Amino acid sequence: MTQTTKRQIRVLKNGINVDGKYIRCHYSAGGYVDGTGITVYAKCILDRLPVELMPKNDSDGREDYFETASAIIREDNELYNDFLKYC
Repeated sequence: MTQTTKRQIRVLKNGINVDGKYIRCHYSAGGYVDGTGITVYAKCILDRLPVELMPKNDSDGREDYFETASAIIREDNELYNDFLKYC
């Protein structure tokens, strides 16, 4: 039997802190067509957003196409208000 522990995610002005590891990010309001949600972008292609944010990264190393990870935070996410403060 394995125990799952919830990681501590703290939203800061210029990034997020995940269990003591700082990840530089920037935020943009209006992640969806209807204008809701907040998009979180990692500032470096080497940084990985935590899986709790359900990040998306469509990089393709074979085609030399690289992009930074991004995640869209919806209003039902418990961290939504924390991200909203810095948008």
